[in-house]
Amino acid sequence: MQSLSQLEASAIHQPNSIEVNQALAEAYVKQGRWEEATKVYQTLAMLYPATAALFISRIRLGALALMVSSALFFIAELIHPSIVTQADPTDFARAISSPAFLTAQILFLLAFALYSCSSISIYKLLSYTDAHRAAFWAMVLNVIGVGLSMPLLGINTFVLPLIGTLYLEGESSVLALYFAMEQNPWPFLLHFGLYLLVTGIMIFSWVVWRNKNLSRNAILIYLAGWISFALSNNQLPKSGLLFIGILIAIGGIGFSRSLWIQASTQFDPSMDRSSRS
Repeated sequence: MQSLSQLEASAIHQPNSIEVNQALAEAYVKQGRWEEATKVYQTLAMLYPATAALFISRIRLGALALMVSSALFFIAELIHPSIVTQADPTDFARAISSPAFLTAQILFLLAFALYSCSSISIYKLLSYTDAHRAAFWAMVLNVIGVGLSMPLLGINTFVLPLIGTLYLEGESSVLALYFAMEQNPWPFLLHFGLYLLVTGIMIFSWVVWRNKNLSRNAILIYLAGWISFALSNNQLPKSGLLFIGILIAIGGIGFSRSLWIQASTQFDPSMDRSSRS
């Protein structure tokens, strides 16, 4: 916890910060310095409406990004052809070189990127809870996880369709490249970002469960979908792909709705921030 002198210095350097001024006003109250506290509270009264509106808008943009990400994920799984590796090599090559497979991979790229944006807004909303540190690390894991997942998504989007096309044109040995990527340690390295992302969602789920102001059911359904996606490597029959897409869509859209609703409540001027530690 910052000392009073540190808070006063911070207020000079960050005069428009609601958090700094709030902490400074509370520090003055604890010391019985009512005149100074009143002046800081007057500053807060002027600062809060515009800043709160900005916070609400940003969180709702994040909620919208999460909703679109979840919907794109569902559409991707809906059109994604089954590529169970035990299938006939020709069928496998046709699947990965199909327009449906390419379109699904592009949708996954967009869904991952949008989720990364939404995780920042989720953290902002949860940063006023007593588990704000855990929420911060969840956001960090999500952002890093999405970044490290991009090479795998790039391979799926640009390399696999080329491998399938070459195989169908008679280059039968080209499938060896795909199967080489399925040998350890490549699966772990390529999926490491996805594991970090799922870990971040697990931490977010724990914070939401403690917070109680957001939809617990939605975040757990969303988490179940991501765990299934990570463990299966998306190599499932069509029914399995649809099941994952439905879980992520229902959970993500439900959670985004609760974020949208909670945003205005979270930044209400009467909100008690004293429980933050």
